Amino acid sequence: MTVATMNNNSGRPKLEVKISNKTAETDPLVSSDFVGFDYGSSSLSSRSTIEEDSELNAKVDDHHHYHGTKSIGMLGSIAIAVNSLAGPAILQLPFQYQQSGIIPTTLCLVAVGVLASLCSLHMANVVSQMPGNKQFDQCVEFSDPFSKFWNQSAFKVTQVIFFLCATCMNVAAIVDTAEVVDSFLGLHFESIGYNAQDGAIQKWSHPPCSRKDVKLGDCEPFGDEFVYGNFLLTAGYLFTAAVFLPICLMDLKENTAWQIFGFSLLVSISMYFCAVFSTYDHLSFHHVTWWGSQWSDMLGVILFNFGLVLAIPAWLHEKRPQVSVNTVVYGSTAISTGLYIAVGSLGALAIPKANVNMLEPMVSGAYGGGMQIAASLFAFFIIGLDIPLFSVLARYNLTNSGLFSESTANLMVVWIPWFSSWILYQGDSIGQLLNWCGVLFTSAVAFILPLYLALRVLVGTDENGSIHVYGIPVRRERQISLLYVTLFLAVCAVTLAIGGQIIATRERIEYLNSDQYINDELLAKSLRRQSHHHHHHHHKHRNGTDFLHSWNMTAASGNHAAPGF
Repeated sequence: MTVATMNNNSGRPKLEVKISNKTAETDPLVSSDFVGFDYGSSSLSSRSTIEEDSELNAKVDDHHHYHGTKSIGMLGSIAIAVNSLAGPAILQLPFQYQQSGIIPTTLCLVAVGVLASLCSLHMANVVSQMPGNKQFDQCVEFSDPFSKFWNQSAFKVTQVIFFLCATCMNVAAIVDTAEVVDSFLGLHFESIGYNAQDGAIQKWSHPPCSRKDVKLGDCEPFGDEFVYGNFLLTAGYLFTAAVFLPICLMDLKENTAWQIFGFSLLVSISMYFCAVFSTYDHLSFHHVTWWGSQWSDMLGVILFNFGLVLAIPAWLHEKRPQVSVNTVVYGSTAISTGLYIAVGSLGALAIPKANVNMLEPMVSGAYGGGMQIAASLFAFFIIGLDIPLFSVLARYNLTNSGLFSESTANLMVVWIPWFSSWILYQGDSIGQLLNWCGVLFTSAVAFILPLYLALRVLVGTDENGSIHVYGIPVRRERQISLLYVTLFLAVCAVTLAIGGQIIATRERIEYLNSDQYINDELLAKSLRRQSHHHHHHHHKHRNGTDFLHSWNMTAASGNHAAPGF
């Protein structure tokens, strides 16, 4: 065995270990391009000589000296994991509970949480099987094991998919966070924007909104493209960039303090939402049923928010040795699933015909000042702090293998998204495209690929990793059987979720091309004119019990409407 150090362009040293190769036994999952392992060896470390072990330890010491000690403790680890799992999707759950029912939605959340945990732990176990990495002493990023245990083509494909997945999520998060800031400014003061088409300065403001105003689109900042232009650089966008762009240039350890802050806000504000919902006078099962009536998009809404595995490889190298991988993964999944269930079920019981995304009416002031402030903080920091987290992970993945220098990677994952995403601020088509990119790429990197790679490694070598995926030692034959079942269930879940998204998209297109849409638009314009004419009647303070029952044009009411309207 030869041990060498490859110093990649990012300055993050990486150990490169080459081991003699033998012919693999015939197996459908193992081929001649499964390189890097001695298939006749029961333990890679047992093949090392004393001199090689000394050299390896020296390189590890040099690495730690350069990159600093492992400093992410249990709290920071839980924060990073929960922030990867839970976020703005929490406020989509009240509508989902009303549409799909208490029992199906809760069971789906629990099942997807278990699946995401298994994917993350299998990926962690594969990372631990990289030569010399039993204790996670090397910088191993998401794509590196695919090169070692599969082939170079798989490595390149995962690089592209991981980059596109992180970029889609970041661009969408940048635009969403900017809109939240513009909404807050416009509702309390005034927001301004620069129209890049004609050079005009545009202004937007609106008094606190009702749910009716939200339905009519009056509370969307700079919402009318014909008035404000298609390419708009707003004050909210510039403020968002000023806050979060510098954090994107930090490393994971430096980001940890921000992630702990975001985690604290996520938990405390979610508890505040639950407390407010529980005080409403009309908590009722008239608003939600046990089994629901429509389930086509339920799995998709839930599945693609459980992307913990993306953060696992980078976190493993930065965590303190005493931090248990199983505790962090299962604990963070339990916390996230609990938040989803609590906010979703209570919101569904409290709010008649909940909006598809409760965040918009909350931020717009439809549920009172307290909820507006809480929702604005929730949206700005919870969505916003996802941007630096995924920027760091994407940069690590590009630089650790030596593909790109740190400056080039920063250009790709930080500077270009921040300097170009503002052109996507207006319009919904790009948003739909980004959503589909996130769905497709997340399903690959968060579920299918980690499980398939774990199966290849388990079948192709007798080497054991340092992670007990199921909490206790399990016989290899049993592990292989369980992995086949888990992979099959993951493929089925992803297929059903994508199918549900296709059905929802088709329903949306059919609605937009229907007479019903034209009638709804004419009615909305008429009511918008009435709303503007009598707007002084809506300036009074609105509390949590002031709802409009007739303005939810969604599947929950049984009407033909655009999903997500």
